[in-house]
Amino acid sequence: MDNILIAYFVRKSHASSFSKRVADDIAAALLEKGRASVEYAMTPVESYPVDNPAEFDQIVRLEKTNHLRPALTHRVGRWNDYKTIIIVAPNWDGDYPMGVYSFLDDYDFSGRRIIPVVVHNGDEGKTIRQEVREYMSEADVFDGVDIPQGSAIDPQAVAKVVATAIG
Repeated sequence: MDNILIAYFVRKSHASSFSKRVADDIAAALLEKGRASVEYAMTPVESYPVDNPAEFDQIVRLEKTNHLRPALTHRVGRWNDYKTIIIVAPNWDGDYPMGVYSFLDDYDFSGRRIIPVVVHNGDEGKTIRQEVREYMSEADVFDGVDIPQGSAIDPQAVAKVVATAIG
């Protein structure tokens, strides 16, 4: 039985996020199936603007265009213990936040299973999941799921992630 890591993206200025809620729901559903997991917050060192959406969008596009990799606040402990990694992150301008790519670049994913979960506001994540599959060719990248951001988290989407993780 392999260990499962749920890596979720959270902006430094947002201690609570929808991605965190999704990660918590996935962890709880795994536990109901008798599988423990560990959660890891992919948190950039630098804060993103909160009160100025135009400035936020400009920074996101600049990072994406220049393939910048913002430093993260901490590393995953005991990396070699994890064989399945569930990545939960929002769709920012048609891609995962560049901080997710910092995470992907920092570790050896050879032979590991990646399950991408894209949190979105209606723009879904099929292209993001395909991008991760191409970017992480040394890993076994599964289809994953899209989860619309809102007040309720779709239990069927969570169930699909759990079935993939333990299947």
